[in-house]
Amino acid sequence: MSLPPAPALTARVVAHYSVFDIDELAPDATASADPRVYHVIRCPDWACVVPIAPDGRIVLVRQHRVGVNALTLEPPGGLMEPGQTPEQTAARELLEETGYAGRIESLGWVHPNPAILTNRVHLFVARDAVQVAEPTFDGQGEMCEVELLTRPELTEAMRSGRITHVIGLAALSAALALPVALRGSPTPKSSDPLDDVVRLLDQMEALQSRKVIELARRLRPDLTPEDIRNPHDFPELNDVDWHYADGHLSGIQSVIMAVRAMQNRQRDTNGSSGDRP
Repeated sequence: MSLPPAPALTARVVAHYSVFDIDELAPDATASADPRVYHVIRCPDWACVVPIAPDGRIVLVRQHRVGVNALTLEPPGGLMEPGQTPEQTAARELLEETGYAGRIESLGWVHPNPAILTNRVHLFVARDAVQVAEPTFDGQGEMCEVELLTRPELTEAMRSGRITHVIGLAALSAALALPVALRGSPTPKSSDPLDDVVRLLDQMEALQSRKVIELARRLRPDLTPEDIRNPHDFPELNDVDWHYADGHLSGIQSVIMAVRAMQNRQRDTNGSSGDRP
């Protein structure tokens, strides 16, 4: 069965609020046999940006969302202002909510809810994002707290339901090629028990990486993760505790590489076996 084309609708504003209008949509009585009247929320387009720091961590914000009356964890974003492009909105929201700036790249756009919302959400990634200022707020009650997560920590936050904002999940998925996970959904079972081992090792690596960086910055506050990869260039790192923590991290990373190599060999073997007549 083929669907009829979208009907011609006449819109009139029936309510006006600070960030959106309510439109009533009525069909042309002479052109449509459907007498129903619809109501939609008309609001500006939004922008959402996933900032990725030079060390690979993802910059998120925690803020109060009145719709659910709870704190949510999500990428920065907000409404497009008149005269601004989506890219300008993404850069502005990133700077205002986090104090970070980066190289803005478009990921495309989506409809947040085409059943009742008329707008689009423009998704972006901000590469090499660094903090250039302190966050600034408009004094109207908006407040954000910045939280940086490593990729394994972010993956776990998505799996565990710590991140539930659907636009944020879409942006993170598009920016980082991560599968979207839903709160309350069962943990997907893997046919390969080594997948569980790798997930656990990824979490261990994230925690130990943070410990190594924190110890290094106690010795020299301006050190970056890239600096730490060349410790011989920094005599301040000649510290027993730091070398122990760094050695522990290297051990975890070596085990991860070994387990993944084992998985690849198994998959190659299984693939070769499946090709045999």
